[in-house]
Amino acid sequence: MDIIRRRVKYPRIEIKPDGKVRVIAPKGYDVDGFVKRKQGWIDKTLKEIKDLERQAESNDGRLLLNGLSYELKHGDVLEIDSVKHIIVTPDLAKLSLWIKEKIREDVTYKAGLLSKLIGVSYSRIYIRRQRTRWASCSSKGNLSFNMAMLALPETLKEYIVIHELSHQLERNHSKRFWEVVERHYPNYKKAREELKRYSLILGKSNLWGRLSSF
Repeated sequence: MDIIRRRVKYPRIEIKPDGKVRVIAPKGYDVDGFVKRKQGWIDKTLKEIKDLERQAESNDGRLLLNGLSYELKHGDVLEIDSVKHIIVTPDLAKLSLWIKEKIREDVTYKAGLLSKLIGVSYSRIYIRRQRTRWASCSSKGNLSFNMAMLALPETLKEYIVIHELSHQLERNHSKRFWEVVERHYPNYKKAREELKRYSLILGKSNLWGRLSSF
């Protein structure tokens, strides 16, 4: 367990996807007592991480698309059977290109609609191989999205787009920023927790790691 002393008003505990526990607390604060009071929550969260690791291992060799698990098969041309949940592809390079094109099409459509709803504009959309972020928004108004977003259910993709568009109004994660997000995605706290779960599963997926290398 790492203990970090900062100029913060209240202590907090962060548990990383790899199971590392970090406590951030004011100087002189009784960290031991705080951890003892939160031990039940810490144990529960660590157990959830272990369960997700087992789930990730059981999905290895399969590919998550739109929140569903697909079986991967070799074939001469790329085919996606959304009914049988089967992907036939000549090689991973072609599948990676298809994923990038598909998620670009998806987020471009969503950003076009949701930007009007929120009342903001944006410049360009990029699809990147981001390792630690689902998306980001630059000071120039450019939106960058992780190609691995195609693994997510539609509702989580929508949340990510709303999150980044909201940064056009509020650059940091201030209280006003989260008020903007909540106005357009009331269940954002649950979405954030779900994204942590998917981050862990994809982080353990050798297949997604290989696809992201192209």
